[in-house]
Amino acid sequence: MGKDKIKDSSYVLAELLDERQNSIVVHPNQFLVIVQDGSFQSDGSLQLGAELTIIRTEGKHTIRHIDYSESKLFGKKVNVKALLMNGSPYTLEFLTPSPDEIDVNSKNNHIVPILSKDGIIIPLQISIVIAIDPDRATSLFRLPNIHTSGQFTVNNLKEMFHTDLMANIVAPTIEKYNAEEIRGNESVKSELLQRLIDISETYFDWYGVRLAGNKMAVEWKLTEEEINRIKERELRWEERLSSKEEPENLLIEATKTSNVQTGIHFENTGSIGGGVNIEQNIQGGIHIKAESQGSNAKTNIFRKIISIIGVVGAIGSGIIFTLRILEII
Repeated sequence: MGKDKIKDSSYVLAELLDERQNSIVVHPNQFLVIVQDGSFQSDGSLQLGAELTIIRTEGKHTIRHIDYSESKLFGKKVNVKALLMNGSPYTLEFLTPSPDEIDVNSKNNHIVPILSKDGIIIPLQISIVIAIDPDRATSLFRLPNIHTSGQFTVNNLKEMFHTDLMANIVAPTIEKYNAEEIRGNESVKSELLQRLIDISETYFDWYGVRLAGNKMAVEWKLTEEEINRIKERELRWEERLSSKEEPENLLIEATKTSNVQTGIHFENTGSIGGGVNIEQNIQGGIHIKAESQGSNAKTNIFRKIISIIGVVGAIGSGIIFTLRILEII
């Protein structure tokens, strides 16, 4: 059987062969149980000392033969029941609903939530690996589905086991603890697993099914309170990130450089000319770079005035110097 069929709920565990079928090919992981008709009790189980044959060898096998003991010309066909089974392991998965999956108006019995002691919905998933026990395979004749539909599927087994599992094992175990005591509590998990193993061995054994390697797992899903805490934490983190982005943007804008060129130059002749760069940090992201012809014209006039003042000052200094000489003479 392919690995993808292990969890296929519609996969056939056992099939009752048609009475007109005289032979069958047994494939790997399959086995065949042939029982003489009239060997069953009212509950479907075999009578003590019933004649049966279990075939585990691969290949083509004869189911019914002709009995010529009474007449060599007209043989009597032996009436038997033949059940073809698959011995591969299968995974049964049981899910309890989360808060958003619950509909109070639903009539589906499988949507009943599991509650903790303090009334919190506890979603969980239970996985049980089972396989048909070849040594007890005849017990499958007890299954009603075998006699009504001629088949028994993984889904049929889940439907049968679900009520007992949830009502007698899962719910009574979980309701003994508060929600905060469950997650991460290995003793609670171990208690639940042990009870699951006990009921599985008892329940499945009656129908010729066993646990495959005692493989069983319990997985806690998120409760409504845990989901809300995660959402609140994500919201706070988003607000923190957005609050960090705004000051950084302001800082980038505020540190931009603005260049103001004045064109002022000082020389020892008394005139002013040249260029002076003035850098200034201006808040608000303003960038200034000013240079115009009007400012150059004002600078030229200023230079002329300075030159005239320099000449007049020189003449005045000369006159004063001459007068002081004359006074000395």
